[in-house]
This record gives sequence, structure tokens and C-alpha cells, in this order.
Amino acid sequence: LAAAGERFDLVFADPPYAWTPTVAFVADVAQLLGPGGALALEHSARVAVPEAGGNLIKVDTRRYGESALSLYRSA
Repeated sequence: LAAAGERFDLVFADPPYAWTPTVAFVADVAQLLGPGGALALEHSARVAVPEAGGNLIKVDTRRYGESALSLYRSA
């Protein structure tokens, strides 16, 4: 999608629950976002997710039982 020039305002990622998100993943998603875009990343509340990746920084994390939702915005 990035190579095709597609840009998005919001990307919601719900990867496999046992997977731990990486800095590289957040940086790859950053390439898909337009100006002011955001990433909403669902993950296990038991894992630490990157504070930043690419031009995205984590601005909030909300926990709901065993699940968590982290929000990243352009720096």
C-alpha cells in the first residue's frame, strides 16, 4: 500500500494476541499514514509495546482486562 501511494487517517491493527508488536512494525505502519494520522494497536495487556516507531509516538494506552489498546500519533 505504501508503494502505491495509499495514505490513511487511521489504521486499526489487531494482530494475533500472542504476538508482541515491535518498533519496526510501528515504523512500517507510520509509512501508511497521512499527515496527522493515527495508529490504534490492540494487544495483550501483559506485553510492553514500543514507545515510538518511525514518526509515531505512543500517546495513550487503555487496559480492558487482558486486552489493551495503544494509540500512536505523528510526532
